[in-house]
Amino acid sequence: MIGAAREVQDCSVEEASQLLRVPPERVLELAEEGRISRDPHQEDLAFSRREIRELYEASLTHPEILLKDPCSFEDALEQLYLEEDELKMLVSQGDIPCYRVSLEYSPNGRIFEQADVDRLAREFAGELDEATASPDTAQEEAYAALIMPQAPSLIRPRSVRDLELVDEDDSKVVA
Repeated sequence: MIGAAREVQDCSVEEASQLLRVPPERVLELAEEGRISRDPHQEDLAFSRREIRELYEASLTHPEILLKDPCSFEDALEQLYLEEDELKMLVSQGDIPCYRVSLEYSPNGRIFEQADVDRLAREFAGELDEATASPDTAQEEAYAALIMPQAPSLIRPRSVRDLELVDEDDSKVVA
């Protein structure tokens, strides 16, 4: 009967990952750091639900417990050059993981792992580089050159024959 009770109290790496809201790799790192202990009675990796719950509760006021390099919501806004609504949309779409913390720690109640913010910044930079190098941009520039009015010519014709080939707005007439 004790074994059955122990199974309910233990959780796998995946369950611990969900409870702590961190990737499974981070759960293993937390175990290596000694923040959570592995249940020696289990063949597979298993952790105490009580320890996981205590770690999660502590992380609400001290997110550095779970995150290697926490980044506040406000700092992420500045680093990514985004408005608050835009960052919230990226979070809701799953483009960047976000972690809940107490309002005492962060006024917005959310923080990020700095590595995730850096990754998203690199993605944004990659999109900009691709956009400037795309064929669509070259086509847009060619189209803009066609519709842009030409500036009046600063060079005046020298002969009467040249005058016949020049229109009133100083652009050359095509024969």
